Amino acid sequence: MSIEHAPFDEVKKRFDVTYDKAMSTPIAVQRNGVAHVVMVPATEFERLARLDHVAMTPEEQRWPHERAGSGDGRTIWETSGAKCPPLSD
Repeated sequence: MSIEHAPFDEVKKRFDVTYDKAMSTPIAVQRNGVAHVVMVPATEFERLARLDHVAMTPEEQRWPHERAGSGDGRTIWETSGAKCPPLSD
């Protein structure tokens, strides 16, 4: 699956069109030529979150600013509210 890129100002002006397109194709939103956010359907985000939950260590599950004892110790799943049910065996 390829990612399309769109400038922030264009996304802002035509959010409804970008939103509809992001339901079928990931869109990287660029500001000053750098993509910082990717728009994907919530179902795809949840699927990826479940995969990350399996592949990441507890330390990797922390937001970058919370790593190495600099946060309150909660994982990404605890702070984001993302639905990531435990995987069954």
